[in-house]
Amino acid sequence: MHQADEIKLLAGLNCDAVTVTEDAIVKEAAVVRINLSHPRAVRQLVDVPAQLSHWGRSPDVYALLLQSTASDEAAGRAAAVASDGARGQNFAETLKLMWRLECFAKPLVSLLDGAISPDHVGLTTVGTHRVAGDNFSVALPRFAPGILPVAGIAYALSRLAHSRGMEWALVGRTIDRAEAYAAGLITHCIPDRAFPDIIAALADGQPVDPVLDALHEDPEPSHNGLDAELIARTVGKDNLPAILAALSHERAAPREWVDAAAHALTAEPVFASEAVHRLIRMARGMEIRETLVMSYRLACNMQVAAVDKKSSIDALFLKPENGDLDLPQRSELENGRF
Repeated sequence: MHQADEIKLLAGLNCDAVTVTEDAIVKEAAVVRINLSHPRAVRQLVDVPAQLSHWGRSPDVYALLLQSTASDEAAGRAAAVASDGARGQNFAETLKLMWRLECFAKPLVSLLDGAISPDHVGLTTVGTHRVAGDNFSVALPRFAPGILPVAGIAYALSRLAHSRGMEWALVGRTIDRAEAYAAGLITHCIPDRAFPDIIAALADGQPVDPVLDALHEDPEPSHNGLDAELIARTVGKDNLPAILAALSHERAAPREWVDAAAHALTAEPVFASEAVHRLIRMARGMEIRETLVMSYRLACNMQVAAVDKKSSIDALFLKPENGDLDLPQRSELENGRF
């Protein structure tokens, strides 16, 4: 089947018991499984947004399942794609897809294992259940021109306890499964060998909570985990000068982490750290729709600022020259108007 035929099929909403490409999007009885590691899965959802509305209304669909089981090499390729996607229209479409997934009225379950790219994590944070396999990890690199890794997950990071989300956003490092679970970024830790059983149970229409709760195993303590009080008294400060001052006086923290944090906060372009810090703090008082709009503005304007270096921090959050992110109201999506 050619891509044009696939899109025509999707647009007709004739998706009962069909496979949309052989590995990207598959309907298996009562569950629709989306393989995020497939290069065309996200593109298809973006191209045909009415598909999500159809699944949300269909009595034959119980849950939507997002699956990402990337190797280190695959995650590297995905991160490169995410970097390209953070530019212009591709990035806008990704944020629009996040909003549509947020408004999806049925269980949205993510099965994640291996080194997961930031864009995949962003799509899964709006879900109801986020399951991490044995080898789950996610690397959040620091800002670089044209790349704003935290833009799609600013809302989720802003909700994590003890300023852990702020630390991840500012410092940029790899987060393992135990640390992600302790912070609330994921909801369950389940061996990846049980993933087929989860898919089968959801396909059978079994309630998701008992299925996942029965398989959950508390992870071993994280080797990367930092004391909550340490994070609160350093990166939990109200502004960057206060954070840097706290780091300079910190004696109880691992020296390696203190040095890495101070370096990340003072590396060029310096305005990036201040902008990200403000975004996370702003997101704490925003709903997710508003956070996505602000994230889009920041990502677009930071590309310009990286070139001319004249923009103020306030200007980075203004409507960009190429227009604002257009997101429908939640009620419009839930009623199937978009």
